[in-house]
Amino acid sequence: MVHDLFGLPRDASVTRADAVARYGEGSRAAMERLRAHAIAHRRGFTLDVEIWSAPARSDWVRLIAAPVCVGDEVVGLHGFKCRIPG
Repeated sequence: MVHDLFGLPRDASVTRADAVARYGEGSRAAMERLRAHAIAHRRGFTLDVEIWSAPARSDWVRLIAAPVCVGDEVVGLHGFKCRIPG
């Protein structure tokens, strides 16, 4: 599903950097701030972001993420993305 959201072939290997590069500039900055806050404070977040699935086509996607903790340490973020109808 993530491949479809970002307009990538389903068999493509997608790194975090590949996906983040497709966020609109303002959306990318907001997501990175919330991601850092989520990790630092062990808090989840929800954010609507603009992504570019093709050079001239953007979509809005809702991110919902929560930290994965082992003891007091955040070891990752878990969540999902869904296209916002519009």
